[in-house]
Amino acid sequence: ILAHAVPWVAARLQASNQRLAQLGYDDMLKRLDDALHGVSGERLAQTIASQYPVALIDEFQDTDPLQWRIFQRIYGQRPGTGLLLIGDPKQAIYGFRGADIHTYLQARTSAGQPTWTLATNYRSTAAMVGAVNRVFEGAEQHPQGAFGFGKAAQGRPFLPVQAQGRTQRLLLHGQPLPALQLAHAADLAPMSQGAYQACMAEHAAATLVQWLDAARQGHCGFAAGDGKFTPLAPGDIAILVRKSSEAADMRRALQARGLASVYLSDRDSVYASAEARDLLLWLHACADPGSDRAMRAALASPTLGQSYA
Repeated sequence: ILAHAVPWVAARLQASNQRLAQLGYDDMLKRLDDALHGVSGERLAQTIASQYPVALIDEFQDTDPLQWRIFQRIYGQRPGTGLLLIGDPKQAIYGFRGADIHTYLQARTSAGQPTWTLATNYRSTAAMVGAVNRVFEGAEQHPQGAFGFGKAAQGRPFLPVQAQGRTQRLLLHGQPLPALQLAHAADLAPMSQGAYQACMAEHAAATLVQWLDAARQGHCGFAAGDGKFTPLAPGDIAILVRKSSEAADMRRALQARGLASVYLSDRDSVYASAEARDLLLWLHACADPGSDRAMRAALASPTLGQSYA
């Protein structure tokens, strides 16, 4: 059913957009690809290449197969042109807008020489870079490598990097905190995924409380090379989660300890926001102006910012 529905829905959507004279981002890509591979495709490709003989694509790991097909048609095997690609395959796991690691690997395999790799990390401490290298070098011993794409040159092997380092060090009671710590439940008996997530959230929240309490007493913070000490602040902390349920567990654990948090995600619907709920109250009041209850609810909404008086 799905295999039948996908092309049917796509065709209906395209027909609807054409009837309404609407054009989305995906439509622009599809129409350009159709034109480049149509009757006058070679002339169009040559026109674009003549106007833009050299192109540079940053964040290339976010390129999807259709976009790569377009760039190949314009610049592939065309004398006098250049196509420079800058990307980090490890970031391809996020799959932004249909991007996938296979497109990156295909492009890397077909790229001309030379290729360059940024071998030095300029953002993290030397201890953090060393810890990450250690973890992934261990994973690289598996038959399919650290990333599951094999260790051969045509695959995606893990390549350790050097560290430029930072002058700041995070200290707790005068001692450097380990750059990377792994936590596991004290009871190693099997547990459900929900229980495991809650356990890890409790552990992380308790650790943060310990650090922030120490920071308020001047015992946890960043020591710079010039001897300046800056206490750790909540704004210095970010907690990465894989999905919203993990974020909810983390938020509950933090709230139970009196710590506020902000959840940032590009997957949340705008209709789930507090502002959307307030807007709905306003619309109800406008739609039913004779309702005293609807009017009071709209006037009392936090987004309107009115005082109780």
